[in-house]
Parts: sequence; C-alpha cells; structure tokens
Amino acid sequence: MKKNVAGTGLALAVAALIGCSSPERTASPRFTHMDVALTTRDRGKDADTRLEFSIVRSEGEAPGAYLDIQGQALSPNSTVSEVVPASGEGFSLDDLKHEQIMVTISPGGRSTWTYSFDVIVHFSDGTEALLGSCLLYTSRCV
Repeated sequence: MKKNVAGTGLALAVAALIGCSSPERTASPRFTHMDVALTTRDRGKDADTRLEFSIVRSEGEAPGAYLDIQGQALSPNSTVSEVVPASGEGFSLDDLKHEQIMVTISPGGRSTWTYSFDVIVHFSDGTEALLGSCLLYTSRCV
C-alpha cells in the first residue's frame, strides 16, 4: 500500500526566502536541488520500506525533483541527510508557490514509522527556501 503525504508549507516558503535577488533580473532562477534532513523518531524505518521524495505541481504530474530511497534502513531516533536532485524540466523560483513536496511511502510489510523532515530548496542564483514539516506518523500529521 502506497501512502502519499503532500507538504503544504511549500507555498509559504516564498516568505522564508534567504538571499536577495536583484530587481533587474530577467529570468527567474531555476531549481537546482533540495537538501532533506529526515528524522526518524522512536521506531526506525525498515530497509524494505521504500521512500520517495518529489516536488510536483500536483499529484500525477512529472516531478521537478525526485529521489527514491530503497534498501536503506533508518535507525530509531536518528537524522539522515539526503539530496534530492532536479529532474525533468524542473521549475523556477517564480513557480515555487505552485509546487508541493510529495512523500510516497511503500512499506514492505506491516510497520509503523514516525518521522519528520526539514528541507532547504536551492536555486541557481544562490536563493534558498527553508521549509519544515510537522511530525508525521506513517502518512498523517499527529
């Protein structure tokens, strides 16, 4: 059973932008990558649980960023860092308010996993958007 969690805070990220862009710029900076700090709570993630991070305009569309984590167990009460690279056509800084982070979890069996994640979205001109998530329990906020 696949479970999707959409990060709704991405539209709010525009307010948290770091780095000022020149008002004379002609083209909106392009997305380059996303840094993810993934924190596992009291129970770890089994190696057979697949985890996918993507940035999409809406579910079902081609992602502008994508990372597939398979075969990697995560210890309880630990934090790991991952880099989510751009994919496809990507998106621009001006498009950021329309994008959302999608987390897809495909458990290999019956398991419960509590986690949270924080991300930094990077753009070609050095602009960064800082985002945080709520505490997630398998696929819903608690």
